[in-house]
Amino acid sequence: MKKILIKFCLICSLFLFKNNHKLNAQNLFSEINESKIIIDDENYNSLSLEVSLPKKLVKKECLSYFKKFSDVNIDKKIIYHVIKSNKNYKELDIKTLIENENKKTIIKSTTEEYINEEKMVSVKVLLEGVKIILQRKFYQDHIISLENKIKKIDRKQNRLIRQQPRLLEQNKGFLYKIYQKNKVNKYIFETSIEKMYLELDNYKKLIKDLI
Repeated sequence: MKKILIKFCLICSLFLFKNNHKLNAQNLFSEINESKIIIDDENYNSLSLEVSLPKKLVKKECLSYFKKFSDVNIDKKIIYHVIKSNKNYKELDIKTLIENENKKTIIKSTTEEYINEEKMVSVKVLLEGVKIILQRKFYQDHIISLENKIKKIDRKQNRLIRQQPRLLEQNKGFLYKIYQKNKVNKYIFETSIEKMYLELDNYKKLIKDLI
């Protein structure tokens, strides 16, 4: 009976995750939109991504991701980086600005060849990769939090057994339900991250093929 109940909870949780994931993505990560970026007091067309995560974390993850493609330089808050093609040895110079705006972190990227539609697609795919990187970080942090909760509940259960054995039957049901809930959520997040890793690899290949 317990196995059937756990399976039922797992199916329900997966259904809720599928729907709540869309809400989380909508709340934390915007779509890629057209915008303006100021470089040396001049306006340039750019693409942008809004993220409801701390700027420091976003910048750290972006720099780490950009360095996978080429060297990165920062001058007057502008990040200068390059994407090199796997096919024809061409390079695409990218300029990215990460700033706070309306309590959100905004990532804006552009290229001198922005008017070229094909180059615009490259910039968009680059930001889609950034989006996955940050989503992955978000879920990784959730897994750590869930693991800590599981350990904490384990300690509570063990302490309860040692200190008040008579109260075990009275309290273990409630603790067991929380324990199972966190175990199920941890499994869901781990599965999501595995899929993101695969999707991220595809994005990294696609970025270079589009140059």
